[in-house]
Amino acid sequence: MIIDAVLQSPRLDLRLATHATQWQFREIFLSSTNEKVGEINFHRSPAGDEFTPVGTIEIGVEIAEMYRHNGFASEALMAMWLWACEHDEIKVLRYTVSASNHPSMRIIQKFGFTHVGQQIDEEDGPEEIFEMAAEIFKERFA
Repeated sequence: MIIDAVLQSPRLDLRLATHATQWQFREIFLSSTNEKVGEINFHRSPAGDEFTPVGTIEIGVEIAEMYRHNGFASEALMAMWLWACEHDEIKVLRYTVSASNHPSMRIIQKFGFTHVGQQIDEEDGPEEIFEMAAEIFKERFA
């Protein structure tokens, strides 16, 4: 499988971090200024494990505080999810977030993901789990 070193959206470059696989860590840069504005990553490959079923890809995004409220998280998520949907092994997109993280809750609701449950994250505590079938995401956003 070819690793895309840089994914692009209208305003952002999502660059694969050194020594990362395509399912791991990317840094988010403004295309116009080359300023790093955040990070985004899939938590693990779609191969499945005790936390995630085969074909499911979970994502996390962090935007530096001074760059928040500019739509960068939504734009980066869109680029990563559309890229993931190009891979046949991806069946489900997953996003987990604390219910108290209101900006992230608004983002996932804007995309129309379905709330499917809750989990306890060892680092972040209680989280809400949202999912959408990759095929549905492609129909809505590609």
